[in-house]
Amino acid sequence: RTTRQATASTAGDVRQRLLHKADTLFYDLGIHSVGIERLLGEAGVAKASLYAHFPSKDALVAAYFERQHD
Repeated sequence: RTTRQATASTAGDVRQRLLHKADTLFYDLGIHSVGIERLLGEAGVAKASLYAHFPSKDALVAAYFERQHD
């Protein structure tokens, strides 16, 4: 595996981990009740990584709804 492939795979893992944890927390507690800090802590992701994938919480919520719709 090249470094670029490993980085892309890691980035995909981070995105999926964020979405998976958002699925759980948003469903259980409600979107407005879940803060970014809690999501980051439970997903084990740094804030910079979150914002590398989603420019805002609204973008994360939109991805969450898309995933629910699929």
